[in-house]
Amino acid sequence: MRNIAKLLSIGLLTLCLVACDNQSDRESISNPNQPVVTQHGDKVTLLNGKFNFTLPAGMADQSSKLEPPYNSKFIYTNSTGTISVIALIDSVSETPLAENAQQIIEQRKSRDAKLEILDNKAIEVDGHTFQQLDTVALESKSRVLSTIILGYIADKKLTVQISAPADDLPAAQKVTNDIIASFEIE
Repeated sequence: MRNIAKLLSIGLLTLCLVACDNQSDRESISNPNQPVVTQHGDKVTLLNGKFNFTLPAGMADQSSKLEPPYNSKFIYTNSTGTISVIALIDSVSETPLAENAQQIIEQRKSRDAKLEILDNKAIEVDGHTFQQLDTVALESKSRVLSTIILGYIADKKLTVQISAPADDLPAAQKVTNDIIASFEIE
């Protein structure tokens, strides 16, 4: 639960990171969780190739700007920081995914009483069951769609949070749905 709280906090940090420097100057490190991004910056590979997804055009890896650096947290944003994808890799817990999603809802409601829950459902990707939680919250005077995907892959717990401005909710949902549709599990 603490790691999920940290993940949500990192989402807010993303906007600050992009304001400092939106260039990706990260050197590759030998680490099985290290993301591999193609020269176009659109395909991300995590967990030694067991989990892959495609970013929208114009998004870049901002993970190197995390302080302190992490080997299991990855942040990708567009140049303005309005769209972000955060991936967190953690050890497997015994808590069911739906229960994890409910804990996130309770935590977020404690910070935003007007939190809108759009969906909380199980989804399947390449034979693996994930929990998808879609919410709209007010952050820095703007409505933000947050889609959180929780699942287990290769003896790891994977949490992916996709955030986009919710002023045009159908457009924000298209961004998040396109990223989710690109998920590949080996």
